[in-house]
Amino acid sequence: MEQQFSIIDVFCGIGGMSKGFLDAGYRIKEAIDLDKEKVSIYNNIFGENIAKCQDLCFMNPSEIRDADIIVGRILLNGFNIVGQKRGEDHHPLNKHMINLVYEKKPKAIVLEVVGLGINNMYKICDCYANMGYHIYYKRLAGQSYSGLPFYDVRTYVVGIRKDLDNREFYFPEARYDENDMDGRGYLFEKSVDPWYREINKIENYEFEEKKIYVRKMNKLYESNLIMNGCLFENFLCDSEGLRRCTHVEMARLKGLALYEYNNYKNKRLMYRYISQATNAIVVSYIAKALRDYLSGEDVVGDTTYFSKGQLVVKRDMKPLVKGIQKEKNNSEDKMDEDCPRDEWDELIEAVGKEAINNFEHGKSLEKLMLKFFSEVEGFQCQPNARTETEEIDIWILNKSKDELFVKESNLILCECKNCERKVSRQELNVFIEKMKNRNGRCKLGFFIAWNGVTGDFENELLRITRDEEVVVLLTKEGIIATIKSGNVAKYLQDEYSKALLR
Repeated sequence: MEQQFSIIDVFCGIGGMSKGFLDAGYRIKEAIDLDKEKVSIYNNIFGENIAKCQDLCFMNPSEIRDADIIVGRILLNGFNIVGQKRGEDHHPLNKHMINLVYEKKPKAIVLEVVGLGINNMYKICDCYANMGYHIYYKRLAGQSYSGLPFYDVRTYVVGIRKDLDNREFYFPEARYDENDMDGRGYLFEKSVDPWYREINKIENYEFEEKKIYVRKMNKLYESNLIMNGCLFENFLCDSEGLRRCTHVEMARLKGLALYEYNNYKNKRLMYRYISQATNAIVVSYIAKALRDYLSGEDVVGDTTYFSKGQLVVKRDMKPLVKGIQKEKNNSEDKMDEDCPRDEWDELIEAVGKEAINNFEHGKSLEKLMLKFFSEVEGFQCQPNARTETEEIDIWILNKSKDELFVKESNLILCECKNCERKVSRQELNVFIEKMKNRNGRCKLGFFIAWNGVTGDFENELLRITRDEEVVVLLTKEGIIATIKSGNVAKYLQDEYSKALLR
């Protein structure tokens, strides 16, 4: 049985580091942060009372629980204070973090470096080395690990206790199929709050639909990437015009856990919280590599999900020149109306094509259904989430105001099956377990069986009507007919009602 390691998350923020380790199969024993609002968000996501709102400077190490791994930050400053010697570390939290590690002596530490002052980083790393840890550090780019259009570069430090360090630790390489990465599925939500369209001091510019724009220091750029950081304002141009990148979109790009980011009252502060959060996608790679190392697995630089070549995206920002916004004529409007129909046809055709393997078959159905569910107002859809033990094809953050769905759970899961045979009861039970494993936050699921289900599947649907979870079965015939009619919401409402009355 694979060993499950535990962590303590110091300076937890809204949970980026915790989410990465959780995805890698670790257990969170405790989290600490000084910011009350961040602690509240963290506990809302990961469970009440996991995080404490406390100042590490006033805590005794004995007040903090023991764990296999301590994760946190090295806090650097890009400025000097009066009387400070060059290269001197004046961040008191670093000293208390070092003291915590000294007292607890965990198997390993994982730290994110925040701020400027590389000499200070070396000095702090020397402190951990003198305490008996072998130190490894590397500068990693977020988009290299996610394949998504997001620029986030940070330095990560891994320290392994010397009595456990018997070989070199390798930071994992990112490996995935470039063709499977669809950044548009993470961006361009169909319906957004009007606040995101209230933009000041942007006029007389020409914007193109489905492009990314970034403002920094009152200068506007066309960019190939969403930029992380408090200095940047990120915009998307959709069919209605320019708007801000929503909080949920930003959180998705960093792999952060589900939360109602868009509904947070102080929206500008929430942008700061998200930009400060650790990139959970990058951390999950590091956490898996560390887990394999501590478990004795002889893995060198490849502990990831993906099997194909590494993709590294480079930042490309072009300054915009003021011009006159083009007006669409009638022919352009008609072309826009026709394009979605062509896209539907291509997606349906891809689902029916003969594929090399079941994986490709499944991916084609996931892409179709991602667009399908995105047609429902208030459904914020995200493709393919993977945990250590299971894979979720599509998950939906339920922000619907429909009278049927508004009372349902915030999280909706979707399972897509495009195999040649009919789907059996066993696969339904696996899906129900995925729903149950979401900490009680998922009560509704859509099961898409493209080529039908077996009799025992239908019998199991009848049996589970006694449970809290509701599974709505969607069929190929119903989906195609709905695409032709154009009323996805109505179809889902009807099938949902049938499930309740089953």
